[in-house]
Amino acid sequence: TLTFDLEENLSYSYKDVKATDWFSKYVGIAEKYDLFVDRESMLSPDEELTRGEVAIAIYEFLLNR
Repeated sequence: TLTFDLEENLSYSYKDVKATDWFSKYVGIAEKYDLFVDRESMLSPDEELTRGEVAIAIYEFLLNR
């Protein structure tokens, strides 16, 4: 977010992220850039990301920015 000067606190539709979660101000970015293609309505923030999911997230951001 800081590196690419992205806007924080965007709206999001993930049902398992509360506004009080420390990372909630970044979640709208993940949705806007479709970073987690396999996590549509639930972000599942307690689950670790796989190497493949991180690679896809980086690719999607660079493709869509």
